[in-house]
Amino acid sequence: MAEPPQEPRGRRGVFPVLAALLVGLVLASLGIGWGLPDADHVQSYHGGESRAVGVAQQMDWTRGDLEPRWRGEPFFRWGSHALYAFHGAQWLASVAGLLEVGGEPATWTRRDVAHGHLVSRWVSVAYAVGTIALIAWIGRFAFGRDRRGEVGTWAALATALCPLLAYEARFATSNTCLTFWCTAAVGLLIRASRRGTAGAFAGAGVAVGLAVGAKLSALALGAPAAIAALLAAVTRDGSAREGSAREGSAHEGSIGASVRVLAVAAVALVVGGLAGFLAVTPYALVHPEVFWEHAVAEVLEHSREGHGLVFSGTGNGFAYLAFVNLPVSLSHPLWVAGALGFATLASVGLARGTVPDRAPALIAAVWIGANLFVLGRAEVRYPRYLMPVCPFLALAAAYLLHRLREKAPPPAGPALVAVGVLTLAWAGLQTLANVLPFTRPDPKDQALAWFDAEVPAGTSVAFLKRPSHLTPPIHPLAGDPFGTGDDPRVARRADYRWVFLDARPDALAAERPDLVVVNELEVRAELRVDPADLADDPRLARRAEGVRALWAALQRDYAPPERSFENEARLGPLSFAWCSRVRGWAAATQRIDAYRRRAP
Repeated sequence: MAEPPQEPRGRRGVFPVLAALLVGLVLASLGIGWGLPDADHVQSYHGGESRAVGVAQQMDWTRGDLEPRWRGEPFFRWGSHALYAFHGAQWLASVAGLLEVGGEPATWTRRDVAHGHLVSRWVSVAYAVGTIALIAWIGRFAFGRDRRGEVGTWAALATALCPLLAYEARFATSNTCLTFWCTAAVGLLIRASRRGTAGAFAGAGVAVGLAVGAKLSALALGAPAAIAALLAAVTRDGSAREGSAREGSAHEGSIGASVRVLAVAAVALVVGGLAGFLAVTPYALVHPEVFWEHAVAEVLEHSREGHGLVFSGTGNGFAYLAFVNLPVSLSHPLWVAGALGFATLASVGLARGTVPDRAPALIAAVWIGANLFVLGRAEVRYPRYLMPVCPFLALAAAYLLHRLREKAPPPAGPALVAVGVLTLAWAGLQTLANVLPFTRPDPKDQALAWFDAEVPAGTSVAFLKRPSHLTPPIHPLAGDPFGTGDDPRVARRADYRWVFLDARPDALAAERPDLVVVNELEVRAELRVDPADLADDPRLARRAEGVRALWAALQRDYAPPERSFENEARLGPLSFAWCSRVRGWAAATQRIDAYRRRAP
């Protein structure tokens, strides 16, 4: 039986990986203070992280209080794993006097809330940088027979420059925690498929359980886990066949050995997985009914159906994945290279005979394929759900380059390297253009400064919907998820008249507000979808019709926007504004318009 490829030795290739880690750290942390709670808003400008941070900050492990709760109720809509990681960092910050943990949110100061968000964001950045290191390790040990670690180096650079990883890493969410542990799990499954021991599979199972504890979508790891167990059994069968031929023993012994390896691997994976999951989700045993209720809502509703009109009429799930989400998540060149690399991994993994890269190629290809199939089939549209697969598409692109350089004549080598460099450069430009807006004043803050400076007391101000993280924090109750009630704007802006239009077509004529403040994200879906296409959902159809009628009245009775506030994803002459049109990708590039009523 052929020896498996060995991990490259020595320091060759280490410095490019260290450079990738540094680049990844810089891109992931640029503008990490964006949208933090301050004197003007207690909620982060990111719609999801305030709840996660609040749940984590209510815990206090020194008092044995690690139950995730939201407003006094058990909370499992977010994986507990990331919440515990956030709480660990928050507790360390509390020791340094930066914030308070434990107790009720109403007792926290704005400083506590802001610092709770900030340290949790740094945890997310750390997971992102750790993912770059993991993919470098996988590339080096799994595809390292050239002893140079070339695949790992290119994969680390591509992952560091991946737009989606850098974009999501600055938010205190479970996404980078999930990505880190999924990457670790696949790497350990590759190693377990070679070793074939119970300990190796148990370790991989623990990583799988920790990933599922971060987000239930990691259950897709079951596919590469099954392949890894089967490969270990087949490898054991091949060894037993060689022994049988030498010793003249019956072939049945080899089959029996394979079955034993498969059974041991399966048991070790299940036991390890349960141990890892329960280690970071222990309260699922205390509140099983609430856990399952929240789990079903997260998997079946939030990822696909829970966003009203947001994705109505956006076409086939696989087409949306291929032509919208993957290009924005990886850049067009890196996505094409990743797709070709995925096909290369699959062909190598399914090849007959003894192929050194067969096991790691097949496991990586199955992980990529399982994710893309589930996301496309389930019509999941948010780009963030692609995060666990992006490092492996980067690995696939690196493997493609490596295979082409192996097979190409020597004169073609520099040209292939140049293509690889240009692919990474374009991905880097797209990433930089999309993270730089986080370093500039947010459009909502720009609108707030204009409002305070130029809108006099007594003005009637309308919002299309109830104030939230999408609206400028000019309303006293805009975004207070903790119920702290300590908003100084209540007194400061008491002389304004506030109007909530709530998609009522006659609201503008009835209320006649002087000023209407609109975030274009609030109406994008309603104006895009034809209400006639929503016949199967009368509630959404009525809402779309109401918003359209309200919008028509706004254009008729109000002057063009008196002021518009926005940040564009741009690098000099290169515009990446198309990225901001993808839902889930416009956190810092939303446009805020202020319409003033026409004079009679």
